[in-house]
Amino acid sequence: MKDGGCWLTLIKTAASAGGAGGAPDKGAKVAKGKAPAPGAASDDLKPIVGRSWVDLSSFKNPGCS
Repeated sequence: MKDGGCWLTLIKTAASAGGAGGAPDKGAKVAKGKAPAPGAASDDLKPIVGRSWVDLSSFKNPGCS
């Protein structure tokens, strides 16, 4: 096999309650006084992992960008 690209590993994880910067998300709605139903969002908490091959062999040709 010739090396002409790279593998990318893509991982989607559950979003944290505080967001990336620690501040709550603008679009997130929080129900006050209600607890989430047990098991209702269990699929959202499971990480999703995938692999993708990116072919970079066309960049070996002169003048490609």
